[in-house]
Amino acid sequence: MLPRVSFRFLFAFTTLAALIAVVAKRAGAGNALAYAFLFGLAFLLACFAIFAILFLISWCISSLWYRGDISQRNAPKSPFAEGQLPPQVLPPRNPNP
Repeated sequence: MLPRVSFRFLFAFTTLAALIAVVAKRAGAGNALAYAFLFGLAFLLACFAIFAILFLISWCISSLWYRGDISQRNAPKSPFAEGQLPPQVLPPRNPNP
């Protein structure tokens, strides 16, 4: 089962990777602006990784903490599931049919 990836996405990813490689080469040559760009990009990627790890930790804790009744989770949520109409909140406009 291969993921569906379009050629357009692959071309865009390859172009972006080539641009980052060029900036990295310029940073290796001593260009301060390229070095700052790479540092900012690495900072954003590190923040995203930390946020993802913290989310996964909180998700695991919350899934272990919740011990609800399994029958309540699989209960139908629709008011029409029992074959009855839902309770009428507003009175009918025309009381004479």
